[in-house]
Amino acid sequence: MAGTIVHDLKCWPEPYDALASGLKTFEIRKNDRGYKVGHYLRLNRWDPKTESYTGPFHIVRVTYIGGSEFLPEAAAGHVVMAVVEATYAEGCMVLRYIANRQRVARDAEKADKP
Repeated sequence: MAGTIVHDLKCWPEPYDALASGLKTFEIRKNDRGYKVGHYLRLNRWDPKTESYTGPFHIVRVTYIGGSEFLPEAAAGHVVMAVVEATYAEGCMVLRYIANRQRVARDAEKADKP
């Protein structure tokens, strides 16, 4: 798990469903997280109308990253990421990573309280 990077991201219903079904094999995002090949994206189905999570999550691995050469000028600062569905083993690793990250955050919060 050392070196594993997981990005938790909201994903609107239509693109989420297309990705989960295998029809969509890319993600376009603002490049504000330092995305790299080999990183994992945990895409959480998010409904902007109700401002709530509306279902499951989907874990994918980034296999390729392209930038401005693939995007119109209006999308400057964004990246196009080719993604593949994480294997079962990768999914388990990502979930352990997230659980550990949450445990560390809880422990740090407890340590800050008198």
